[in-house]
Amino acid sequence: MNALILLMLAMAACIAYLSWRLAQQSRRHHRAKRRAERLARVLLTLSRANRMVLRIDDERELFSEACRICIDAGHAMLATVYLKQDHLAHRVASAGPAAEVLRRVPDPLDLSDPAFQGTYTAGVLREGVSAVSNDYGLDARAGRWRTEAVAEGIRSIAWIPVRRGDATVAALMICAGEPDFFDAELLALLEELGADLSYALDVIDGRRARDQAVREAEAIRRAS
Repeated sequence: MNALILLMLAMAACIAYLSWRLAQQSRRHHRAKRRAERLARVLLTLSRANRMVLRIDDERELFSEACRICIDAGHAMLATVYLKQDHLAHRVASAGPAAEVLRRVPDPLDLSDPAFQGTYTAGVLREGVSAVSNDYGLDARAGRWRTEAVAEGIRSIAWIPVRRGDATVAALMICAGEPDFFDAELLALLEELGADLSYALDVIDGRRARDQAVREAEAIRRAS
């Protein structure tokens, strides 16, 4: 009888172990599938951004379209752009179902205010380096609107610098609805989006410089 009981316990233990392993494999497979889907959506975002660069001549329109692309591609609950002008950061574009949270956030942000200098947005605008908070609800560095962000379902946030020439002039903030959303590979793809936006700004500046040169040449021709 004791041997039978031991055998039954051993079989139960084996079944429990196999069930645990299968559950682990299922979770890994599910995570891998979701990750592949995220990367595919970001690649779609990059493709659309490349086309956008060729047709937009205004930076505000560029940023608005970038935010819409991030939302339409399905990997963001909120996308917004802060444009730096002197010591102020103006929110020049936003999109997404969680945009309600921005109603409580001042616009512009005063980057000279000590209350904002330690935030992710200020750090990215100051240092020109991407930042990620993959558990925003528990992040000690999170801004004073963390409660509102979590209430809107935001769990992870990435901040991507956008440059004009050699200067960081804007930060693209992308919010997701699950923790640990932004891994290294996804962040690298989003930085490519930031590079596309930076290139677009340089293209806009180049077009404007050429148009100005043409106007000046025409004025000289008429005056001579």
